Amino acid sequence: MRSTMWSNATLTSYTLAAVVGTILSLVAIHRELQQNQCIRQCRHAYFNEIPKERSDVIPEEYIDTHRVAEDLAPLEEYIPVVKPFTGFHKAEIDNMRASLMEEAHSMNNMFATQKNIKRGETIHFAETKKWSLQTETAQIPDIVFGVLPRENSMKPAQFKSCSVVGNGGILADSRCGRQIDSSDFVFRSNFSPVGGEFAGDVGSKTDFITINPSVFDTYNKLINEDDQKRFLNDLAVYGKPLLYTHPFRLYGHAKVSMLAIYALKNAGRIRQVRASHPDFLLSVASFWKGRGLQELRPTTGLLLLAVSLSLCEEVTLYGFWPFSKYNGQPVNYHYFDRPTLGMREFKDKFLERELIEHGPYHNFTEEFLFLNRLHDRGVLKLQAVPCS
Repeated sequence: MRSTMWSNATLTSYTLAAVVGTILSLVAIHRELQQNQCIRQCRHAYFNEIPKERSDVIPEEYIDTHRVAEDLAPLEEYIPVVKPFTGFHKAEIDNMRASLMEEAHSMNNMFATQKNIKRGETIHFAETKKWSLQTETAQIPDIVFGVLPRENSMKPAQFKSCSVVGNGGILADSRCGRQIDSSDFVFRSNFSPVGGEFAGDVGSKTDFITINPSVFDTYNKLINEDDQKRFLNDLAVYGKPLLYTHPFRLYGHAKVSMLAIYALKNAGRIRQVRASHPDFLLSVASFWKGRGLQELRPTTGLLLLAVSLSLCEEVTLYGFWPFSKYNGQPVNYHYFDRPTLGMREFKDKFLERELIEHGPYHNFTEEFLFLNRLHDRGVLKLQAVPCS
């Protein structure tokens, strides 16, 4: 990839438009953050207002809750109960899949293809389209169009059983590896470690792995061949899964995402590559918001959930646990220990959790409560207890 990949407007006009777009983006983000109900703050306010003699009104579905000293210091985190799973509810699952296909166009736009993106078409990047004057665009040149698959060859409910493996610390000592590997199709994200010492808890089978473009920072943005070779070697640990990345989410991510795709092409592995369509990223966010989520941006976990519910008859989630304790015992943020924000390694794991959990975009507690409700309805299974 030596030639210029994207066509740009003149520097002056682009810079001016970008400044205006950034200002409008900040205004929009501020407005939505104000509307977003921060569950943690609301919980604390609710429980602080409960008189001591009325502590019996605490909802029964929450445990590990107690009032702290009378100086009104922050409350201990309380944790929802995940009820025993009563089985998959086929009608509920079929309805959710049909809704995803109709509202989010999941099967048509899950992947960018030569069918839903035309040669030379000017596309809007997903995040820019949402927050600004839609100034960040790219015209799809032949070199980009040529690496897109012709169409989505996957079918609705193609797989009977699927596992979506999150990276939560609750997977440590879970003994879920064999159960995960027994699934027909396994989803993972962001180069989380598998096999070896982790095999017993998370397994090794990987059929689909999504990689956020920020992960490429750990490979020096794939600038030279050595970094690309290191990336390919790390990917090879997972076998030959479909690699799902997002070159059309942000303008700044386009180049590094395409470098990863070209590295795979040059290695003869282009059939592994899938890129998300920008309209799909937006429609998935709208889909979950239409079902009650208020957070600014759904996590990768919810994106994978939309994909897996479209492709699978039965979906089980592992490692989706945002809380710092389980059964009174501390739980690390990840089941592994390595840098998680770019190249920065956090020695202070409490600070790492605080920065990630309470950033401006995601609300992990809200997502977990939402997933728990889907678990109760039989739409999915939320595996929170160790596996037998």
